[in-house]
Amino acid sequence: MGAAFREKIDREVITLTGKETQTTVDGGLEMVSEYKQKIQMPLQMDFRSRLQLYQALFNSKSDELNEDWKSTDMVWENVLTTKLFGLVSANLIFELRYDKEQVAELQWKEMLGLGLSYTLF
Repeated sequence: MGAAFREKIDREVITLTGKETQTTVDGGLEMVSEYKQKIQMPLQMDFRSRLQLYQALFNSKSDELNEDWKSTDMVWENVLTTKLFGLVSANLIFELRYDKEQVAELQWKEMLGLGLSYTLF
């Protein structure tokens, strides 16, 4: 847990005179927590979970913005990794994200990755 500063750069802000770049700086408190576990079932798997919380305390454009910047931002990522049949590796990633400034609803993302791996030595 500690203090954090963020800078958001938006290059696609449309105004009456065209597109322009806007920069917003905020600062606050951030907490990052990680958990790792090896699972020995029929297959050897690694599980990793990472939770990141950020609470802004000030914003450089607080006079121009609504109160959405005051809400707590959250990113929770879970990754399950295993090797299948010696050469094939698989990753399952599930992520939850909440940032009221971007989207006022909870967002989620799932990814399944398959790859080939070979160890030379």
